[in-house]
Amino acid sequence: MEPAQAPLERIVRRLSAAAGGAGMLCLLPLMLLTGADVAGRTLFGRPLPGVFEISEFLLAACVFLGAAHTQQVKGHVAVGFLLRRLPPRVREGVHLLNTAAMLAVTAVLVLEGVRQGFAEEAVSDQLRIPVGPFRLLVAAGGLLLAGVLGLEALAAVRRLRRRR
Repeated sequence: MEPAQAPLERIVRRLSAAAGGAGMLCLLPLMLLTGADVAGRTLFGRPLPGVFEISEFLLAACVFLGAAHTQQVKGHVAVGFLLRRLPPRVREGVHLLNTAAMLAVTAVLVLEGVRQGFAEEAVSDQLRIPVGPFRLLVAAGGLLLAGVLGLEALAAVRRLRRRR
């Protein structure tokens, strides 16, 4: 690790871990509200109003706040049986190419999240919750994911240079 990169890497890793923890905390009310809604619907024939809307927002928070940390701990689904058969240098090149493609998609996600988040004036149907902040949450989670991916890309470039 290069000295100038160490503080940046520490910051990105801490922020993504904190966001992942916040996303994880969103799971508890999501589970409780969904369980209460199902119980109310099944036992009393009356669902809780607005639970579906809240569940949508909480699920978005779980996914987008947790994406960077999941990438950081290599928790995303990956198929590596073909990569393991490649020479190390080619494998690293494929990893770098894949990371660059993911960075490009994430950049679009961040830009559109910001654009739509600030432009959005809609509110949810029942509870009248503003949608804009949740679109900005998509951008924030994407920005953290881009940070983790950027660090991975830099590490892959360093490994490729060492193998020359």
